[in-house]
Amino acid sequence: MEYRKCFVPTCSNNSKNSPNKIIVRIREDLRKKWCRDVGVEYHKVYTQYCCEDHFDPKKDLKNYYQHKFLNQEPRLKPTASICCSAPNKSEESTELAKLLLQDTTTRKPVKRKYEDTIMPSTSSYSTLPVKAGL
Repeated sequence: MEYRKCFVPTCSNNSKNSPNKIIVRIREDLRKKWCRDVGVEYHKVYTQYCCEDHFDPKKDLKNYYQHKFLNQEPRLKPTASICCSAPNKSEESTELAKLLLQDTTTRKPVKRKYEDTIMPSTSSYSTLPVKAGL
C-alpha cells in the first residue's frame, strides 16, 4: 500500500502511524470544497487523502462494508461531507495546553515535617516506633 497522509493541517495521521484508520482519496469533485472548508490551498494536480477522523465512514463511503470485510479500496460518495477536527484529539490538546500554560511560580513551597522517629525495618518483636538517641 502506498504512503498516505491526511491533508488536514492539524492532523498527524498517516498510513504508517495509523495503519488501522481508513485513509481515503478525496474525489476530484469534492476536493476544492473540502480544501476551502479546512483552510488548505487547493492543487488540482495533487492527490489528497483524508483520514476517517474527519468524516463518517459508514455514512460517507460507497463501499464501507466491502472495504472492511473484503479489503476493497474505500471510495467516497459524492455527498460526503467533512468535519474539520477529531473531537477526542482537540479536547486532549486543549487540556494539555492548559497544563502547559499554568503559572508554576505562584505556588507556596510545601513545608515538610521531619520526625526523629526511626521505624525498625524488620523486627519480629515489635512494630512500635523507637526514639532516636536512646
